[in-house]
Amino acid sequence: MKPPTEVDFCRKLALGSLLQGHFHNLRGIVQKLSLRVETLLYTAPEDIKKDLQALLNTVFSLENYIESAISSVINDNPGPWNLKQLLSQELTFWQGDLNFKHNIKKELVAKEEVWVSAPYFLVRGILCWICQELIPRLKKGDVLRIEIKNGGVNFSWQTPLDSKFFELVKAFNQSTKNIEVTFGKNELFLKFLNGS
Repeated sequence: MKPPTEVDFCRKLALGSLLQGHFHNLRGIVQKLSLRVETLLYTAPEDIKKDLQALLNTVFSLENYIESAISSVINDNPGPWNLKQLLSQELTFWQGDLNFKHNIKKELVAKEEVWVSAPYFLVRGILCWICQELIPRLKKGDVLRIEIKNGGVNFSWQTPLDSKFFELVKAFNQSTKNIEVTFGKNELFLKFLNGS
């Protein structure tokens, strides 16, 4: 099997730029919707104001979600970032995968507090990439244990994974200077080289 190239990794990263544009356009549409609902709310008969207010609250929630999504793609603030908080956010994001939500037990344990000093989008991007390659390969009944220790994070699971996963991780590790990855049969340890 041919190892992944920079092009393979960049293809996925380019999706971030496309998503940024889509989110920008979506934000405009949602803002127009919220203005229209607000206008209706102030001119509507009393008997439907409660429903319009509920709709407006939903639109505001969608606006906040879009802002959060855009921030995760473009935020270049160097931190430092609390690794446990970032991993909690990543696990929450992956709850959208129904197999992961209902069939995989998750354990997040912090044996120490680890802070990472790197641009937010880079840290989240690396964590997302690891999860994107790992989570779909887990099987029903697996336990994904995520332990923050030794200045990094250790992912462990029960199901033996295909060799492609480890080839991808090895290639990813060789293509970036920001992390160090070591792995065994059913575990992967990730350390951000500027983490403390």
